[in-house]
Amino acid sequence: VDHRERMHSLDNVFEESELRGWIATVEPELAEMTIRGILEVLVPRPEKRTILLQHFDRFPNLLTSGDPLIPPIVQRLLERLAAAGAVRIVRPRCAVCGGAKILCRRLADGRKACAHCGREADPKPCSRCGNMRVITRRTSTEQLCLRCYRHDPISHKTCSRCGRNTYAVARIKSGWLCTTCAPRKLDRCGQCGHDRNPRTILLGAPICRLCYE
Repeated sequence: VDHRERMHSLDNVFEESELRGWIATVEPELAEMTIRGILEVLVPRPEKRTILLQHFDRFPNLLTSGDPLIPPIVQRLLERLAAAGAVRIVRPRCAVCGGAKILCRRLADGRKACAHCGREADPKPCSRCGNMRVITRRTSTEQLCLRCYRHDPISHKTCSRCGRNTYAVARIKSGWLCTTCAPRKLDRCGQCGHDRNPRTILLGAPICRLCYE
Protein backbone atom coordinates (compact mmCIF):
# COMPACT_ATOMS: atom_id res chain seq x y z
CA VAL A 1 0.00 0.00 0.00
CA ASP A 2 2.78 2.41 0.88
CA HIS A 3 4.48 1.68 -2.46
CA ARG A 4 1.28 2.41 -4.41
CA GLU A 5 0.74 5.63 -2.47
CA ARG A 6 4.29 6.77 -3.21
CA MET A 7 3.84 6.01 -6.92
CA HIS A 8 0.53 7.89 -6.94
CA SER A 9 2.17 10.85 -5.23
CA LEU A 10 5.00 10.85 -7.78
CA ASP A 11 2.44 10.81 -10.62
CA ASN A 12 0.72 13.85 -9.11
CA VAL A 13 4.01 15.72 -8.81
CA PHE A 14 4.88 14.85 -12.41
CA GLU A 15 1.50 16.01 -13.74
CA GLU A 16 1.66 19.29 -11.85
CA SER A 17 5.21 19.87 -13.09
CA GLU A 18 4.14 19.15 -16.67
CA LEU A 19 1.22 21.57 -16.40
CA ARG A 20 3.52 24.28 -15.05
CA GLY A 21 5.80 23.60 -18.01
CA TRP A 22 2.99 24.12 -20.53
CA ILE A 23 2.08 27.44 -18.94
CA ALA A 24 5.67 28.64 -18.48
CA THR A 25 6.39 27.98 -22.16
CA VAL A 26 3.72 30.53 -23.12
CA GLU A 27 4.21 32.87 -20.16
CA PRO A 28 7.93 32.65 -19.23
CA GLU A 29 7.80 35.83 -17.15
CA LEU A 30 5.04 34.56 -14.87
CA ALA A 31 6.49 33.48 -11.52
CA GLU A 32 6.52 29.74 -10.84
CA MET A 33 4.88 30.27 -7.46
CA THR A 34 2.08 32.17 -9.16
CA ILE A 35 1.48 29.34 -11.62
CA ARG A 36 1.66 26.79 -8.83
CA GLY A 37 -0.89 28.75 -6.78
CA ILE A 38 -3.31 28.96 -9.72
CA LEU A 39 -3.12 25.22 -10.32
CA GLU A 40 -3.61 24.42 -6.65
CA VAL A 41 -6.86 26.39 -6.64
CA LEU A 42 -8.12 25.39 -10.10
CA VAL A 43 -7.24 21.68 -10.08
CA PRO A 44 -6.69 20.61 -6.46
CA ARG A 45 -7.66 17.00 -7.14
CA PRO A 46 -5.45 14.59 -9.14
CA GLU A 47 -8.25 13.61 -11.52
CA LYS A 48 -8.78 17.25 -12.48
CA ARG A 49 -5.08 17.69 -13.19
CA THR A 50 -5.14 14.61 -15.37
CA ILE A 51 -8.09 15.95 -17.39
CA LEU A 52 -6.40 19.33 -17.85
CA LEU A 53 -3.15 17.67 -18.92
CA GLN A 54 -5.00 15.52 -21.44
CA HIS A 55 -6.43 18.67 -23.01
CA PHE A 56 -2.92 20.07 -23.43
CA ASP A 57 -1.61 16.81 -24.88
CA ARG A 58 -4.35 16.81 -27.52
CA PHE A 59 -4.33 20.53 -28.31
CA PRO A 60 -0.91 22.10 -27.53
CA ASN A 61 -2.03 25.63 -28.52
CA LEU A 62 -4.90 25.83 -26.01
CA LEU A 63 -3.46 28.88 -24.27
CA THR A 64 -3.02 30.94 -27.43
CA SER A 65 -5.72 29.80 -29.87
CA GLY A 66 -8.58 31.90 -28.51
CA ASP A 67 -10.91 29.16 -29.72
CA PRO A 68 -14.39 29.73 -28.19
CA LEU A 69 -14.93 25.95 -28.06
CA ILE A 70 -12.08 25.22 -25.64
CA PRO A 71 -13.22 23.30 -22.52
CA PRO A 72 -14.54 25.24 -19.49
CA ILE A 73 -11.63 24.14 -17.29
CA VAL A 74 -9.17 25.71 -19.76
CA GLN A 75 -11.26 28.88 -19.91
CA ARG A 76 -11.08 29.14 -16.12
CA LEU A 77 -7.31 28.63 -16.27
CA LEU A 78 -7.00 31.42 -18.83
CA GLU A 79 -9.14 33.69 -16.66
CA ARG A 80 -6.89 33.15 -13.65
CA LEU A 81 -3.70 33.55 -15.67
CA ALA A 82 -4.95 36.85 -17.11
CA ALA A 83 -5.80 38.09 -13.62
CA ALA A 84 -2.27 37.16 -12.52
CA GLY A 85 -0.71 39.30 -15.26
CA ALA A 86 -0.30 36.90 -18.17
CA VAL A 87 0.09 38.81 -21.44
CA ARG A 88 0.70 36.19 -24.16
CA ILE A 89 -2.35 34.00 -23.63
CA VAL A 90 -5.43 34.53 -25.80
CA ARG A 91 -8.82 34.22 -24.15
CA PRO A 92 -11.90 33.33 -26.23
CA ARG A 93 -14.34 36.17 -26.72
CA CYS A 94 -18.11 36.26 -26.49
CA ALA A 95 -19.74 36.17 -29.92
CA VAL A 96 -22.19 38.90 -28.87
CA CYS A 97 -20.42 41.47 -26.67
CA GLY A 98 -16.84 40.63 -27.65
CA GLY A 99 -15.74 40.41 -24.02
CA ALA A 100 -13.01 38.03 -22.88
CA LYS A 101 -15.21 36.04 -20.53
CA ILE A 102 -16.14 32.50 -19.61
CA LEU A 103 -18.25 31.26 -22.53
CA CYS A 104 -20.87 29.02 -20.99
CA ARG A 105 -23.82 29.48 -23.35
CA ARG A 106 -24.31 28.24 -26.91
CA LEU A 107 -26.46 30.41 -29.19
CA ALA A 108 -28.98 29.07 -31.67
CA ASP A 109 -26.48 29.49 -34.52
CA GLY A 110 -23.83 27.48 -32.66
CA ARG A 111 -21.66 30.39 -31.53
CA LYS A 112 -20.52 30.62 -27.91
CA ALA A 113 -21.52 33.47 -25.61
CA CYS A 114 -21.01 34.59 -22.04
CA ALA A 115 -23.71 33.95 -19.44
CA HIS A 116 -25.21 37.45 -19.73
CA CYS A 117 -25.42 37.51 -23.52
CA GLY A 118 -26.63 33.92 -23.60
CA ARG A 119 -29.56 34.84 -21.38
CA GLU A 120 -30.31 37.96 -23.41
CA ALA A 121 -30.38 35.92 -26.61
CA ASP A 122 -32.80 33.36 -25.21
CA PRO A 123 -35.93 35.17 -23.95
CA LYS A 124 -38.83 33.19 -22.51
CA PRO A 125 -42.49 34.12 -21.89
CA CYS A 126 -42.87 35.65 -18.43
CA SER A 127 -45.57 33.91 -16.38
CA ARG A 128 -46.93 37.25 -15.12
CA CYS A 129 -46.81 39.75 -17.96
CA GLY A 130 -46.68 37.26 -20.81
CA ASN A 131 -43.95 39.16 -22.64
CA MET A 132 -40.91 37.44 -24.13
CA ARG A 133 -38.15 38.54 -21.77
CA VAL A 134 -34.98 37.36 -20.08
CA ILE A 135 -36.05 35.23 -17.12
CA THR A 136 -34.66 36.45 -13.79
CA ARG A 137 -36.36 34.17 -11.29
CA ARG A 138 -37.86 30.69 -11.52
CA THR A 139 -40.11 29.03 -8.96
CA SER A 140 -41.81 25.65 -9.01
CA THR A 141 -44.74 27.18 -10.89
CA GLU A 142 -43.53 30.40 -12.52
CA GLN A 143 -40.73 32.05 -14.46
CA LEU A 144 -40.49 35.81 -14.00
CA CYS A 145 -38.82 38.60 -15.93
CA LEU A 146 -36.87 41.22 -14.01
CA ARG A 147 -39.69 43.76 -14.10
CA CYS A 148 -42.24 41.35 -12.62
CA TYR A 149 -39.77 39.96 -10.12
CA ARG A 150 -38.99 43.47 -8.85
CA HIS A 151 -42.70 44.03 -8.20
CA ASP A 152 -43.12 40.66 -6.47
CA PRO A 153 -43.14 40.88 -2.64
CA ILE A 154 -40.80 37.87 -2.54
CA SER A 155 -37.99 40.12 -3.76
CA HIS A 156 -38.71 42.91 -1.27
CA LYS A 157 -36.60 43.59 1.81
CA THR A 158 -36.41 46.46 4.27
CA CYS A 159 -33.58 48.73 3.18
CA SER A 160 -31.13 49.25 6.04
CA ARG A 161 -30.52 52.87 4.98
CA CYS A 162 -33.79 54.42 3.87
CA GLY A 163 -36.12 51.97 5.64
CA ARG A 164 -38.33 51.33 2.60
CA ASN A 165 -39.68 47.85 1.97
CA THR A 166 -38.78 47.44 -1.68
CA TYR A 167 -36.71 45.50 -4.20
CA ALA A 168 -33.29 44.75 -2.70
CA VAL A 169 -30.17 44.47 -4.84
CA ALA A 170 -27.27 44.28 -2.39
CA ARG A 171 -26.51 43.04 1.08
CA ILE A 172 -24.01 44.53 3.52
CA LYS A 173 -23.21 43.82 7.17
CA SER A 174 -26.03 46.04 8.41
CA GLY A 175 -28.65 44.50 6.10
CA TRP A 176 -30.15 44.89 2.63
CA LEU A 177 -29.91 47.89 0.31
CA CYS A 178 -32.45 49.04 -2.27
CA THR A 179 -31.58 50.19 -5.79
CA THR A 180 -31.39 53.82 -4.68
CA CYS A 181 -29.12 53.26 -1.68
CA ALA A 182 -26.85 50.55 -3.11
CA PRO A 183 -23.46 51.80 -4.31
CA ARG A 184 -23.04 51.73 -8.05
CA LYS A 185 -20.06 50.09 -9.69
CA LEU A 186 -17.82 52.41 -11.65
CA ASP A 187 -15.90 51.22 -14.72
CA ARG A 188 -13.36 53.03 -16.85
CA CYS A 189 -15.07 54.04 -20.10
CA GLY A 190 -13.37 52.55 -23.16
CA GLN A 191 -13.83 55.80 -25.10
CA CYS A 192 -13.37 58.77 -22.77
CA GLY A 193 -11.32 57.02 -20.09
CA HIS A 194 -13.34 58.38 -17.15
CA ASP A 195 -14.55 56.18 -14.30
CA ARG A 196 -18.33 56.23 -14.67
CA ASN A 197 -21.40 54.00 -14.51
CA PRO A 198 -21.35 51.90 -17.69
CA ARG A 199 -24.28 52.31 -20.08
CA THR A 200 -23.35 49.39 -22.32
CA ILE A 201 -20.50 47.13 -23.45
CA LEU A 202 -18.97 47.56 -26.90
CA LEU A 203 -16.21 45.25 -28.16
CA GLY A 204 -15.60 44.07 -24.62
CA ALA A 205 -15.16 47.54 -23.13
CA PRO A 206 -17.62 49.44 -20.90
CA ILE A 207 -19.03 52.60 -22.44
CA CYS A 208 -20.48 55.39 -20.26
CA ARG A 209 -23.83 57.06 -20.97
CA LEU A 210 -22.31 60.28 -22.33
CA CYS A 211 -20.18 58.46 -24.91
CA TYR A 212 -22.95 56.04 -25.80
CA GLU A 213 -25.49 58.76 -26.50
